[in-house]
Amino acid sequence: MMRPSLPVVNLWIGLLVFLAFASDAQARLVSLSIERREVVLDGHTFGLAGPYEKLVGTAHFAVDPDLPQNQIIVDLKLAPRNVHGEVEFSSDFYLLKPVDPSRSNGRLFYEAGNRGSKRILQIFQKASRSADPTTGEEFGDGVLMSRGFSFLWMGWQWDVPDGRMRMSMPVAVNDGQPITGLVRGNFVGPVGSTALVADRGHRAYSVVNPASDEHVMTVKSLPTDPPTVVPRDRWRFTEPGTVEIDGGFVPGQIYDVVYLSEGPRVIGAGLAGTRDIVSFFKYEEGDANPLPNTEYALGWGVSQTGRFLRHFL
Repeated sequence: MMRPSLPVVNLWIGLLVFLAFASDAQARLVSLSIERREVVLDGHTFGLAGPYEKLVGTAHFAVDPDLPQNQIIVDLKLAPRNVHGEVEFSSDFYLLKPVDPSRSNGRLFYEAGNRGSKRILQIFQKASRSADPTTGEEFGDGVLMSRGFSFLWMGWQWDVPDGRMRMSMPVAVNDGQPITGLVRGNFVGPVGSTALVADRGHRAYSVVNPASDEHVMTVKSLPTDPPTVVPRDRWRFTEPGTVEIDGGFVPGQIYDVVYLSEGPRVIGAGLAGTRDIVSFFKYEEGDANPLPNTEYALGWGVSQTGRFLRHFL
């Protein structure tokens, strides 16, 4: 059962996050490609806000690495640039809003989705969890929608499983050449002989020369134990992001795989995209903005996305 105080606490966190969205000087969302636009629940009326619609598509960004507000983004200067000297990237977005913008209450509720998921409606409207809310149960009691709130989700991670909100991030290079380095995957031994290097079905960085002896696997029983190296001829990379070991993994043991990879993503693009898409909806006055009456932006996250927003601040 949810604690009654949870939505209130998170709303206050959202109000604090709003302070970070208070300036439009940094925004550089180039365009929104709307691939799907449809009225929800056959035009059901949500209080004074009326019917709602969903807009689903891709947000396209371009940021100038030389601007002071972007210089803090690690490795952004190493990403390829367009003819204007900007770094381009894109992301999935999902917007839920009143069909009639004039019936909005001027509040945009942004969720930094945890692993590309959507939780606002589940937590605040007692809805069933869904990646694409469609049924009445997936919109819940409509308490915020009946008050005219709009909801925004955007992918801020590049490695989430298929079907989740994802960002296509720029890749850092060195004078046009790939950057290589070590990547560490950590997992607890499963039953069987194969395991995913990345967590919970996420995409893993690719392996350079999978048969190389440079790649190392270790195992230990407790986090504080010294690791034991697993002989290289006992394990191998199979499918992308998957390792296999002869005789099977020992369930409950802690395994580390350190391997050579290439193509580091500019992870800070997720922070820049969050900044710029919210600023776009708040400040863009042209016809390209489907939320022209937005006065306030609230941000909310749970688990790692709460930490994401704290880092953003």
